[in-house]
Amino acid sequence: MTGTAWTALSVVSILGWLILVLPGLSGRGLTLPKAAIMALTWVAIFGAAYLLFTGMGA
Repeated sequence: MTGTAWTALSVVSILGWLILVLPGLSGRGLTLPKAAIMALTWVAIFGAAYLLFTGMGA
């Protein structure tokens, strides 16, 4: 993949993570299990975006 595709992939995965995870954190403390779930969520979103981008020929 090109540098532009990697940049787009990173932006998409970070924005997706922010949209899905941050609303659930509002007004609550960050605990270790919650941090682990956040990390796994980001990895899942990044992986899905990677598969989508490579499947599209990026």
